[in-house]
Amino acid sequence: MKFNDLIPELSVSSIVESKRFYIDVLGFKLEYERVEDKFAFLSLGKAQIMIEEINGYWNTGKLQYPFGRGVNFQIGIDDVAIIKSSLVKNNINLFRDIY
Repeated sequence: MKFNDLIPELSVSSIVESKRFYIDVLGFKLEYERVEDKFAFLSLGKAQIMIEEINGYWNTGKLQYPFGRGVNFQIGIDDVAIIKSSLVKNNINLFRDIY
């Protein structure tokens, strides 16, 4: 597997819920995981992310839900309509409509 030069690692409150969202809803692929560390490496096309349940080791400041405020990620995919349909089907509200 080729690793991208930049791979965001996101802190999550629940690895189980986050894996369900990224894999089952958005269609990411689980490349590998360290179950004991509650860590997963995911990909979607050429996009790659890591998610890890909050564990106190990497906190650089106070974490408050919802996490990720002030950051945006753009992921290039072939068919955004499939993902939009899955988000709607799973009752996930979009901040803005997908164009």
